[in-house]
Parts: sequence; structure tokens; C-alpha cells
Amino acid sequence: MVLSIYTLLQSALLVVNAIAILNEDRLLRPYGWARNQVDRNQDGLKARTLDLIHSVQTVMRIPLLFVNSFVIFIKLIL
Repeated sequence: MVLSIYTLLQSALLVVNAIAILNEDRLLRPYGWARNQVDRNQDGLKARTLDLIHSVQTVMRIPLLFVNSFVIFIKLIL
């Protein structure tokens, strides 16, 4: 398999999709990664990761619909 820019973009899209559909109650809370279990005033890796997850879930929902539709359309054409 040849590594190209398209495969890198496609893998990044899959990662963003995976972050967007994470369920906090089922996946993150048992491991102590829920929003209310972490002190957000700290500047640690855990707080930054949770901020990234939360921002992807809130900001990227609508654009992901269009990007996923575009990728599916391109896959169907090619």
C-alpha cells in the first residue's frame, strides 16, 4: 500500500470521526476522564486532551457531516 496524502487525510478524518462519537458516560467516565472529574485549571496533558475532545465534539459535528458526505461521494465516483 502506497502512503499518499490522500491516505493521510483519510486517516485523519477517521480519527476526528472517532473523537466526535466518543460517549463520555460509557467510555471516559470509568477511567476518570470525565469533564467533571478533572480539574480544568491545571495545564496538564489530561486536561488538554479533554478540552480537545470536547471542542471536536462541539465544533466539528456539522463540518464532519459535509466532509464525510464528500468523501463518500468521491469514493462512489472513483
